[in-house]
Amino acid sequence: MVFSIVFQDFLTTFLVDSGYKRPIQNMDELFAAGIKLAYTPDYNFILEVGDESDVSKLQRNLEKNSMNA
Repeated sequence: MVFSIVFQDFLTTFLVDSGYKRPIQNMDELFAAGIKLAYTPDYNFILEVGDESDVSKLQRNLEKNSMNA
């Protein structure tokens, strides 16, 4: 029974945090990751107050079939 509990504990830890990828910490890392982005039109206000360079980077990384098109 102890072996089963220890095995489950290690397996759960591995599945939750495998350690293979470092989480994205900021917008520069997000853009460098090459991940296609999508958002709903409700978030357009962020683009109005955001930095112009970040907005252009965001628009380049938007998914073609994004809901805001």
